[in-house]
Amino acid sequence: MDSTKVLAVVNRLGSTMKAVRVCFLRNGDPFFRGVMLSVSPCKYKDFGILLEDVTSVLHSHVVLRSGIEHLWRTNGTPITFLDSFLDGDIVVCCCRYERFIEMDYSVSRHFGRLRTAIPRWINSRKASNETMPKVLPDSVAIYIDERFRLVNSQTTAICLAKPKTKEVRRCIVKVVNEKYMLNRDAKYKEVEIMRKLQTHPNVVDLIFTVRRPGYSYTFFVIECMACSVQDMRARQGRIPEPTVHRVMRDVACGLTYIHANGIIHRDIKPDNLLLSFADGVLVAKIADFGAATYFEDGAMKGFVGTAKYIAPEMILGYKYDYRVDTWSFGVTLFCMLFIQHPFGTGYTDIRDICNDTVVSEYQFPLELKDCISEDAKSLIDALLVKDPILRLTSAEISQHPFMLSGSITDSER
Repeated sequence: MDSTKVLAVVNRLGSTMKAVRVCFLRNGDPFFRGVMLSVSPCKYKDFGILLEDVTSVLHSHVVLRSGIEHLWRTNGTPITFLDSFLDGDIVVCCCRYERFIEMDYSVSRHFGRLRTAIPRWINSRKASNETMPKVLPDSVAIYIDERFRLVNSQTTAICLAKPKTKEVRRCIVKVVNEKYMLNRDAKYKEVEIMRKLQTHPNVVDLIFTVRRPGYSYTFFVIECMACSVQDMRARQGRIPEPTVHRVMRDVACGLTYIHANGIIHRDIKPDNLLLSFADGVLVAKIADFGAATYFEDGAMKGFVGTAKYIAPEMILGYKYDYRVDTWSFGVTLFCMLFIQHPFGTGYTDIRDICNDTVVSEYQFPLELKDCISEDAKSLIDALLVKDPILRLTSAEISQHPFMLSGSITDSER
């Protein structure tokens, strides 16, 4: 076989391994607008596994008489192999004994936009291959020691003591490669933004920053909190509602201050909400402003954040405002109260998660629904609204009955 033919075979094999976006419709249903899944031989080892997954996904949206057993294109062409799918395919799903019904099917208006927006977002998030430093450089340690007495130093955590005092403060050193961060945004703003927000008790304290001359790394010395909300979720599972109320009341207060200063965080999630116990009182602070930016009136675009917490308007590439943060706040609140995510549960592929966020409607888990107060569920309903115009602002969150109440359900009294 000559080199041209070999290259053609290699290219064909590579294309068959690539994931394609497919919209799955329900046979004979003119109103259901479909769900989008990414399909590839890497994800589905055989056609039967794909049919099982399609059945599971469709089951939460439409009535199925049995599992999905046959797939057809809208022109009546059957699909029986994984490598038969093309990117952008619109497929009709048939149960056992059903005949394909030819009709005018409705397809979600978001499908075309999802196909183009999600790959751009994934490409914009490719991480740098450059290795980050794993030890505190001597130049940084010396700089710190000139201002504080360096009591202890590990990979990321250090203990600082003020000169001529016995006060010791445990801190964290965060290392950021600005070269990578600049690939995501026109200007790396984290240091500037954190310094601007330092007067608020619900924003993590930036003690100082160090930048090595000739290097792109910036070292942030920030206060060390006890744990994150994600750590608490990992240990406890479902967090008691009174605790959720105290934490999210602080987060809402901090978020309102951030927005009042013309800043959008763009990555509100349990990992970035840090907790401490000051004089026995639980305090929550917002951290990690690496994705934050200043709001530009009417011109905010770009894909930033963590897939399961990103607002639909950002996924679709629309212009957005501060309310992308209140969507993420709502997702975080849902996760704390109900353990699971409202969207993208069971998915690992970013395309599937984003599709589910845009086209699906969340449901409160039946086994926990009655354990949560009506005020808490009402707040979630007001936040997880697909239309950002109808979604609560951060200032409105603080005035919601859930935030103003003691938030103790009958089952927890």
